[in-house]
Amino acid sequence: MAMGKGVTKAEEVVEVAEGPDARQWIIETPLFRAAWPQGLDLRSPLASKTRFDLVGPQPDGTLVFVQDPSQCDERTLDSMAAEGQTEAARGRTPAGHSWIELRYEFQGTPWRQRHYARRWSQGKCFVVTAQCPEAGAATIFAAADELTNSLTAPQYS
Repeated sequence: MAMGKGVTKAEEVVEVAEGPDARQWIIETPLFRAAWPQGLDLRSPLASKTRFDLVGPQPDGTLVFVQDPSQCDERTLDSMAAEGQTEAARGRTPAGHSWIELRYEFQGTPWRQRHYARRWSQGKCFVVTAQCPEAGAATIFAAADELTNSLTAPQYS
């Protein structure tokens, strides 16, 4: 475990407890729990509004994160493209959650970004965002599909 600047012990940022005998790690927050996709590192973001970030094993900027539930409807994904991004595709995860995929260039490298709308309750949804250099998109988007499909209410609240 690599701890960030100012952190002296793991207990300051994470609680480790006995868990069920499972084949997969689960991330649990006060608002949701989700599968921790293999191949991604979990980070506690210092200057972010997200509860955690999942980053790729290479220092290439690969990132997956979940935003807390907010007002959401069918048009939410229509407003996701930032300046310089163009729509590449739309689709659904295997469990039926909508996504939009955007393409853009960053520092001369083609990138892909996908935003997922994971409906949570009437009029609210989580937005899961995954972004990476285009070459790694299939792997990262599969991990983001898994995380999005697995979002559920926390087991312990």
